[in-house]
Amino acid sequence: RKGLKPESPSQDDFCVFHTGLATLVGVFDGHGPFGHDVANFVQENLPREFLKSESFQQNDIERALKEAFSATQQKCLEKAELEEGSLDCS
Repeated sequence: RKGLKPESPSQDDFCVFHTGLATLVGVFDGHGPFGHDVANFVQENLPREFLKSESFQQNDIERALKEAFSATQQKCLEKAELEEGSLDCS
């Protein structure tokens, strides 16, 4: 049955991040038993990786966003490996 499941945490997260160069708005829809963990992980890490990107410092927003997604994906995979299956970051 779809809808409210009191025994399950919300598996969605979001971010709104604004700088003088760009506004990053993200909605992260988690699925599966660890969906809420992955959504929260991305919500916390994607904006950080975006700001840390060398491309962001060079005002190349499109490339900075691609780099941030790649870096966040890699960090998620590393975390999943360390925690032995507690995350599914595909």
